[in-house]
Amino acid sequence: IAWAIISLTTNVTLILIAMTVAGIGIGGQNVSLIYISEISHDSIRGGMTACSASGFFLGLLISYVLGGYLTYYQVVYAHLTLSVAGMLLLMFLKESPVHLLRIGKEEEAAKSIAFYNQVDVHSKEVEVEIRKIKLQLDPRLEKILAEQQDPEVTSGLLNEKLGNDLEINKESPWKIL
Repeated sequence: IAWAIISLTTNVTLILIAMTVAGIGIGGQNVSLIYISEISHDSIRGGMTACSASGFFLGLLISYVLGGYLTYYQVVYAHLTLSVAGMLLLMFLKESPVHLLRIGKEEEAAKSIAFYNQVDVHSKEVEVEIRKIKLQLDPRLEKILAEQQDPEVTSGLLNEKLGNDLEINKESPWKIL
């Protein structure tokens, strides 16, 4: 929205309003980091969120460098084009499985996990991931953590909830990529 306003006007007030809208929109990056952490496989989660945050600042750097070589309107149209392309690509993403389980849509959460892990919806990996997310969303977990119990007791409670059949096949991050 901000780049569209900037591309259509030379009015300083409207440009300042557009920059305010852009600043508010930058807060969406925090949401994207949470989304990435929710859909990423455990073994690459940290790298994915770090790359996303680093990519934001790399984009700023490239924008500043290109600003020295391109005209004002070329920079504006480049940003507008990238913004529209990004918005269009967002249509292909599925909801976060954590969000879907939080609102009670377990079947859709399984489809989302299968989509992002590129496995069958009825696979063991999807079942394991659903159980892990349910455990994380379980309010009893907060109680366990708040009571400051002995680490061995807490570990036993958590393992008991997960069950012995939830062994996850550890894959290397390179194989997943």
